[in-house]
Amino acid sequence: MTRFIIIDNSSGKIFGDTAKGLASHQIYWTEKSEANIIDAVSLLHEEHAASICHYVYHRSAPITAIDGYYVYDASDKQGICTDDRQDEDAILKIESSCPYLGFVEVLIVE
Repeated sequence: MTRFIIIDNSSGKIFGDTAKGLASHQIYWTEKSEANIIDAVSLLHEEHAASICHYVYHRSAPITAIDGYYVYDASDKQGICTDDRQDEDAILKIESSCPYLGFVEVLIVE
């Protein structure tokens, strides 16, 4: 199964883990495509968003400060725990050992 770990670029904290927050949707994420990455971020983000948003995928991290999320591939990482979303050691482990998949920019429509 594909497992995405999503880190908020504003706070630097873990925003979501598809192995935990969206386990029922994983059947759709058997590959690490751009569409699946956007889908994972939008589903997690819309649980908390008060506005309608549009999501844009970027292969590389932004140079300027924009709202969005860094997405990492943790499919083969069994030892990474994301229960404490502020755990600095877990965040460093994700950033150093999980392949970076891209950045999803969040644009507020309404």
